[in-house]
Amino acid sequence: HNVPLVIGVDKQSSFNCSYNQIVIDHAAGARMAADYLIGKGHRRMAFVGDAFLDNDFNSIGHIKLDNFRQRIAEHGVPLPDSNVVIASQSMEQAYEKVQSLLMCSEPPKAIFASSDTQAIVVIRAAQEQGLSIPDDLAVIGFDDISIAEHIQLTTINQALKESGRLAVEFVIAAIEKKVSEPQCSEMPLRLIPRKTA
Repeated sequence: HNVPLVIGVDKQSSFNCSYNQIVIDHAAGARMAADYLIGKGHRRMAFVGDAFLDNDFNSIGHIKLDNFRQRIAEHGVPLPDSNVVIASQSMEQAYEKVQSLLMCSEPPKAIFASSDTQAIVVIRAAQEQGLSIPDDLAVIGFDDISIAEHIQLTTINQALKESGRLAVEFVIAAIEKKVSEPQCSEMPLRLIPRKTA
């Protein structure tokens, strides 16, 4: 219908630049998290992510899990299914599943959460079990939302403010017909080390 739009896509998705796009390489971010935790000497790890939906717009959780698992495996560190927590967007469901994970006979010593929101759930569950962050459990998130700095969360920064600014610029340019072709921009990722890992 010729409605100006911008979509956020993963670099590994099947999209081409036929729409205005903000591209995030979630696979690279997951590998950054893995490298960081391996570099810290962690060998017993877990992954906490959102429930996956089977379409391109919601495959990001799969991409993060698969690339995190693959990267740590390259260093001889397994990620058994028992250490993978998949929960719905409900923080309470995630909390209950993380509590169970942390009470198992060999709990993880490091957790990569696919979002900062999930990482906050992990921290709450760990603290309520009397665990010290990061001494007993290292936690790393993904996004670098505004609260991440306040709680000193180690995370993968995906330039949320910059991507929002670019998205608005892309839409305005399309509305004003300043560009004839769709615009695509890949956002840089950075690992922000703080106190949780």
